[in-house]
Amino acid sequence: MTKTQIAKAFAALQAIGAPVINKPDWFVISAEDNYDKDTNEYKAWALAEHDFMHPDIVAILKKHGLNYEWYDGGTAKIFAA
Repeated sequence: MTKTQIAKAFAALQAIGAPVINKPDWFVISAEDNYDKDTNEYKAWALAEHDFMHPDIVAILKKHGLNYEWYDGGTAKIFAA
């Protein structure tokens, strides 16, 4: 995973309001920070208990050569696909 992939994907996810949290050299998507995203288009961003990730997030990750896996019940780690 390159810094460019990380930066571009993070910026794209931030632009759509996804619950991303920046870490040194990587980032996570927090299922615990999705409660204010309850709009018609984005009803649920990330729900680990149902193994769900919003399709818009998945599309952005794939576009940048990235994927995700659930780290715990509330956090998805991002990694190179």
